[in-house]
Amino acid sequence: MVKQKLKNCIKKNILKNNTLEAVITLNTNTFHGVGVNPVIAIFTPNKPHNPNKRVSFVDFRDDGYIVRKHVGLVGDGTQNAKRKHLINVLNGDEDDSNKFIVKSVIKPDEEWLHSFYYFNDEIPTDADFEKTVQDYLAFKFDMTVHGRGDLFDQS
Repeated sequence: MVKQKLKNCIKKNILKNNTLEAVITLNTNTFHGVGVNPVIAIFTPNKPHNPNKRVSFVDFRDDGYIVRKHVGLVGDGTQNAKRKHLINVLNGDEDDSNKFIVKSVIKPDEEWLHSFYYFNDEIPTDADFEKTVQDYLAFKFDMTVHGRGDLFDQS
């Protein structure tokens, strides 16, 4: 709770003097093995953020890079075209669907990630549903085996 309040206070102070233009959510493997949600935040400095300004939230997790065992992050051949598309969309030279970019007003106490603002109303396929259930059961089994079954206790 204290950590969240501090985070909100920092974001509020940033917005007092700077305008948040865009937040680009990057490939989770950008820092392979670390387990973070890397983002790039783009600001206009020395210009207070207008509370009615719509900020661009970009989902750039599919950046054209993959992790290759014993090598690390390498391009899959599509990285240059994807980077060019990102730049063109941010500059307003290309339109894109709201899956890639979402524009919304922000508040300091909200998350500044694409996934916070994007709503996926597509009905999942049977395969997607089955994979989600399998992933959950594997996670639950792993937590139980490693002594963390208490995470699933009903309070």
